Amino acid sequence: WVAARDVHSSPPQALVTSRAQLAYSNPAAGYYFLYPSTWSVSEQGNDVTLDAPPPAGSGTPQPQASAQPPVAGVTPDRLSVHVAATVDQLGPEPTTAGSNLERTDFEVGGVTSVKRTFSLAGGGYEADVKVKYAADHAVLVSMRTGALKDLDIFTEVIESFGFSLKAAASPGASP
Repeated sequence: WVAARDVHSSPPQALVTSRAQLAYSNPAAGYYFLYPSTWSVSEQGNDVTLDAPPPAGSGTPQPQASAQPPVAGVTPDRLSVHVAATVDQLGPEPTTAGSNLERTDFEVGGVTSVKRTFSLAGGGYEADVKVKYAADHAVLVSMRTGALKDLDIFTEVIESFGFSLKAAASPGASP
């Protein structure tokens, strides 16, 4: 499966994943992306939450993203997409207390943004990216996981992101 183009390599390469992907689209909010086919989707208006299968031994015999032990409040992995009119209305990063591990410039749907990775105070990790993609639309994509290596799924999802609304009047880096 091809999830997205890796625009950070020279020349740009296709990102290949062994995970089967499904497409999610929210025409009203003007965004779309690919996500792992084993994950469940829950919509609330323009926002969406995607949950990884429960960890092994939790009553549902499905594979999970990693073999790491569960981290309370973080496992199973969860990816959320929150839409607001402005970047300031999206809320804080990380969504719970943590310390910054990495800050990287990143292109999401043709818009330059910043991807941040955090080590959470209670255990686990979070990755976030905020993007202003239209005059009155901004999105926060956030993923929480118990294992740092599972944030590869986050990268695949945000590399597949696209926007169907008209771009913001003055393109540039999103905070």
